[in-house]
Amino acid sequence: MSSAQADVTLHSFPTIFSLSGKIAVVTGGSRGLGLHAASGLIQAGCKKVFITSRKAQACEEACAALNALPNPEGWEEPRAVSVPADIGRDVKEIERLVKEVAKVVDRVDILFANAGATCKWLLIFVCKKVGFVRLSEVTFASFWGKVR
Repeated sequence: MSSAQADVTLHSFPTIFSLSGKIAVVTGGSRGLGLHAASGLIQAGCKKVFITSRKAQACEEACAALNALPNPEGWEEPRAVSVPADIGRDVKEIERLVKEVAKVVDRVDILFANAGATCKWLLIFVCKKVGFVRLSEVTFASFWGKVR
């Protein structure tokens, strides 16, 4: 086997990308890329995935579909939790999202910031309030400025 072929052969694919026991929040998680990401997070072993978007019914439908996925690790149900919030327009909605998540878990390991109007202040606020991995405001602001 050539060196390159040996490098790309994955003998234990399920364990390489395991997110077993991790807690995630997916903004804009009720459809499209956010819903696909939430599905991948659940199927990779996340213990809980919080779905947020502006539309409550869309969040509930997404969570119902996600909670119907197989649960081979036997995590406590529901694994997908709906927290509708319009985080792009109101800081109080971000505070409410953080409080709702904190009622269920004591940490968040993954923040998938996919909401159409997600701003840098959402990530910085959530990082400081819930205990996400700390981000450098300067680095993030610099990155965000280039993306926008």
